[in-house]
Amino acid sequence: MAPRVSFSHFKLDYPPWALDFDPCNRGYLLVGGGGGEGQKEVPNRLTLLDISSPSLIEKVAELDVVDDSPASLGVLATKDGLFAFAGINSRKADREQGNNEHLRSFKVDYVRHAANGTEKPSSPGKIEPLSRIRLFSPSYSQSIGDAFQRLLRLSPSQLREMPNKRVGAIANSLAKESEIVVFDATAATPDSKDVIHRIFPLRNAEANDLDIIEPSPQDFRIAFCTPHEVYLSSISYDFTSRKPKAPIGEPVCLHSLSHPDASEKRVRSKYRCLRFLSSTHLLLLVNHGGQSELQVLRIYQEGGPGDVVTCVSLPKRLGAAVSLDVCPLDADPITGARQMVIAVAAQAQDVFVYTLDYDGNTKSAKFNLYTEISGAHPAPMKKVVLSPFYFPPHTKGQRYLRLASISLSNTLILDTLPLRLLDPGKKGSRYVLSKSSRASSLIRTGASLFVAAFALLVSLLLLQSYLAATSPSGAQSYLPSSWQDALASYRHRVNEVVSPLAGGARKASVDAVHPSNWPTPRQPVKRLRELLRHAAQRGEGHEAPIEAKEVIVIGAGQGADTLSTEMHADDAETLRKKGAKPWEELSDDQRTKWKAKLSRAGAWAVEEGETVLKGVFFSEVAGAVGRAVLG
Repeated sequence: MAPRVSFSHFKLDYPPWALDFDPCNRGYLLVGGGGGEGQKEVPNRLTLLDISSPSLIEKVAELDVVDDSPASLGVLATKDGLFAFAGINSRKADREQGNNEHLRSFKVDYVRHAANGTEKPSSPGKIEPLSRIRLFSPSYSQSIGDAFQRLLRLSPSQLREMPNKRVGAIANSLAKESEIVVFDATAATPDSKDVIHRIFPLRNAEANDLDIIEPSPQDFRIAFCTPHEVYLSSISYDFTSRKPKAPIGEPVCLHSLSHPDASEKRVRSKYRCLRFLSSTHLLLLVNHGGQSELQVLRIYQEGGPGDVVTCVSLPKRLGAAVSLDVCPLDADPITGARQMVIAVAAQAQDVFVYTLDYDGNTKSAKFNLYTEISGAHPAPMKKVVLSPFYFPPHTKGQRYLRLASISLSNTLILDTLPLRLLDPGKKGSRYVLSKSSRASSLIRTGASLFVAAFALLVSLLLLQSYLAATSPSGAQSYLPSSWQDALASYRHRVNEVVSPLAGGARKASVDAVHPSNWPTPRQPVKRLRELLRHAAQRGEGHEAPIEAKEVIVIGAGQGADTLSTEMHADDAETLRKKGAKPWEELSDDQRTKWKAKLSRAGAWAVEEGETVLKGVFFSEVAGAVGRAVLG
């Protein structure tokens, strides 16, 4: 059963393209989007939403954006609100003049409530523009077409007594020259002096996604992926002097996707998104044509290529995934173990939420599907974002994560994922979204193996029956002898139990034919079907006159468990006079005894049925029939 996930819905007046949560989890969400330049019917806007209630979304502030629609978004927390950075192009006329101020900043003020605690706010929410600047190289403004600032990512916010200083990175798309710019994001109005580093991807490949992590104060790692490669760049930056502490090297290629063989009719896989799990592990979203996969890439401290250490394929019905986000929950203070919450959005209007129990050793880490949110949107999805989490949580009462998703249907869906303590009786226990222990994983694996084994057994039974019907002489040779014995015994027991003709001979027959009562045959005996086939071949080959039919006579051998099998001309009267009887004339008791003898001697098996025994003569006297016929 899927976990219960509550959600709320909000309809916007424009198609949303970007969104971001308040870094301090104060219950606000900023959304941006629009129809672009020249679309009078569809506005370009920034909207501030109050999401403090899990069941209600309220609009508290909104701003019409001039020139173009916001394509990317990132926010910094202030005491009374936010500073927001957005990727917004200048007007077409300005771009044609070589001026494209693509990075805009805004001041966002939250609703202020009166000190006496009344519900009426003393000051409403407000969004106002602050600055605009071009940080890309001049070639960006010279681009002909629809070049825009596709990506904007800020380093993670951390709750400290002194707020941490953050850096940001932006990347362009459809530009004359592909470029990633890393800048100092501590100021609300960045300028060209705040540019820390510029990265120009090889072969002018565009960055599909990027992410930043701060392993230690003022030391940053920036990862980005092009369609077929993953790169890593390390930067140490002194915010006081506003200069790098050490020379910045070229990005290192951590991983690349190989070309498919010429004989394979498939397209080359592509990297779609990435997120840091830690300073030593990256989570990658890879699209293999119409199917997607999550991969964990290990980063080695000494440098060089990384290794994919674990992965999970997403359901085919999900199609190609378009967005990924990760929220690390709090870590155990002793072991450092923590749970990662992973959200994946697909064009097929579905959202999948996974958990990954992470302790730094991903060899034992397993992806666990927490929930599948089907049909979240009526149109293709654009982006999914998880709210940040801090310990102890900022909110009181119920602890939960928020999952925001947007689509081309002008809708925002906000899902609430409840959290719980891993060990409620333990002081300082960490939070998890789901208790996906190794034991439960083993149970799921065991259940899957049991189902697979049962399906295999049923398939073998069907195959055995088919082969027995189409190739009577060699049907059982496809299975091991031990399997043949077990299957024969099982079928015989079933037939004896369900057959209404078994009567009082049921127990005796079962006991006689059970494999545990079968002695090892002392002499090899030809199977009846082989003798029948041999007789048919002789008739077809005209080795003997066609009218000279042959019959098989089975008599008791020298020992209790041996048989004598002979072929004679069809002289039924002579055979009857010497004590031989055809199968049809034997009594039920005699048939039961002969079936047991045939089974013990290996001349006949239960699953061959009694049809093959019809027309065969049986004699209780060893060798007497043969001597009589010859004499």
